[in-house]
Amino acid sequence: GVGGEWGMPMWAFYVNRGQGIAAFGVENKDNPLLEFEPANKAYADTSLKGFRTMLKVERPGDAEILAQPFFEPSQKHTKRTMLVGMNELEIVEVDKTTGIETRVLYFTIPGEDFPALARRVTFTNVGQTQAKLEIVDGLAKLEPYGVNAGMLNAMGRTLEGWMRV
Repeated sequence: GVGGEWGMPMWAFYVNRGQGIAAFGVENKDNPLLEFEPANKAYADTSLKGFRTMLKVERPGDAEILAQPFFEPSQKHTKRTMLVGMNELEIVEVDKTTGIETRVLYFTIPGEDFPALARRVTFTNVGQTQAKLEIVDGLAKLEPYGVNAGMLNAMGRTLEGWMRV
């Protein structure tokens, strides 16, 4: 991506799987925050290694429902949309089973002296009754800054052992 005069460059690679973002980082694909993979691997791995959302939906008089928006291939009870803009990517899933619409918007942040990818997730109750949500959301795997692609490929598991949370 290009930051232009109002920001710092950040690159991101997206696919039409999972929650869209397959890889991102600063400078180039050799400095990832989410490891870059070729398209054939990104299609298979983005749902598992990328951003994930887990929901527990409770409605009065109904059994609780556990769901992961965008995780499984689209089913008959879900409708998905992907919108791509000049500096943003938005995905939408409407799940008739849970009665929840999930929107994820990614965008770059202008005017800062560092590159940044922002992510905003919103949930809308499109069901007929009130819903109580419990939500877990985030990136399944994050590479520490300064670890380059060569190190990830040559010493992946060893690097994981050195990382601290």
